[in-house]
Amino acid sequence: MRFTCRACGAKAIVTKNNRITADYAELYISCREVLCGHRWVESVGYSHELAPSQLPIRDSEVFRLISRMRLEEKNDIVTWLKQNNTSSG
Repeated sequence: MRFTCRACGAKAIVTKNNRITADYAELYISCREVLCGHRWVESVGYSHELAPSQLPIRDSEVFRLISRMRLEEKNDIVTWLKQNNTSSG
């Protein structure tokens, strides 16, 4: 996410992220133009999804275990699942 100073048009940077909830945060932003010095707060929040995630629920123990695996281990699991898929879809 990029920010532009409303006062002078220069690039701005986020100096602090104050997360209020998992879906809402207040971003403290500062203009990078030293002579301007404008600082402000912007609110950022979740609006809605366009497509549901295809990943397993992140709170599940399975997801936590898989997320800790090395890439090679994840690839081995995918290969094993493809070879042992016995569902008749």
